[in-house]
Amino acid sequence: MNKNLVIGILAAMLVLASLWGQINNKTKKALQYQMAHSQHSQSVKTNGEAHNAGHAVKAVHTVKAVHKETHVDVGPVVSAAEVAESKKMLEVTEAQLAGLREKFAKRTQEANSLTVKIAEKEAVISALTEEKKRLSSELAQLKKAIKSSQETDNQHIGAFRQQLAGVTKALKAKEQQFIAAQNECKAAAKHSAEIIKELEQKVSASDASVKELQAKLESSDAMVKDLQTKVEAAEAANAQLLDESKVASDYEVARAQVVGLEKIIEEKNAAIEETGRELDRLKVNMDVLLSRIADQQDALQEVSDENRELVQELARKNKELADANEQLLQAPVEQ
Repeated sequence: MNKNLVIGILAAMLVLASLWGQINNKTKKALQYQMAHSQHSQSVKTNGEAHNAGHAVKAVHTVKAVHKETHVDVGPVVSAAEVAESKKMLEVTEAQLAGLREKFAKRTQEANSLTVKIAEKEAVISALTEEKKRLSSELAQLKKAIKSSQETDNQHIGAFRQQLAGVTKALKAKEQQFIAAQNECKAAAKHSAEIIKELEQKVSASDASVKELQAKLESSDAMVKDLQTKVEAAEAANAQLLDESKVASDYEVARAQVVGLEKIIEEKNAAIEETGRELDRLKVNMDVLLSRIADQQDALQEVSDENRELVQELARKNKELADANEQLLQAPVEQ
């Protein structure tokens, strides 16, 4: 369940419990006041009516006694007008007494109905009191659950902070490794550039030497051809007395020079090939270094993304904890 939803439900239950308690107190006080007022009014009315009825009964009995005494003892002394007036008073008194009895019965019925209503209200108050106790118990349990959840959140936040510290430390180590790798790559690239430049200079010098040797070889070839022409001319012209030993010696010398130049050219070509292979190896090493730099940059980007996500998660947890603390602080005030 979402913590914000749980906290909202708790706050709503706190408000409902507070309102419920206030309504119960006001209802109970109003019912007690109404019951006391009704009992007092009923008592006053009943006492008054009973008092009046008592007076009326006493008056009736008095009239009857007077009438009896007058009829028996007095005899002709009491006049007929007085007797008629006494009868009239007796009838009026009996009518008043009947009305008072009817009112008394009606008031008694109203008092019984009010007693039933008061009993019902007391039952409602008892039920409301039990409901209030139940809600108070649930509220205490929810507060306990909130406290436990808050402690759990604090533990999670502590773990997140430790994880964030570890990631930050790892990020700094990665940054240092990346800087060291960059410096190493820069130094390697600089060294490779120097070697490439030196090799290019050597290749250029070798090319110049090769061209010079090729020119000498062409010149030697021309000399050999010339000597061969001379030898052929000497052999063809036996008539001419030439020093064959000198021609042969010159031919051997030229031939030795040609062989030497061919060896030099082969050595130069081998040096050029070795330089080319070294250049290829340096290019491969540079590609490897560039690949390592790219891998380090990707790893650094991943660590940065993880760090940013952890920071956002920590901020969200801190906000939830602050909201929960604020609502818990506001709850007792509302109650």
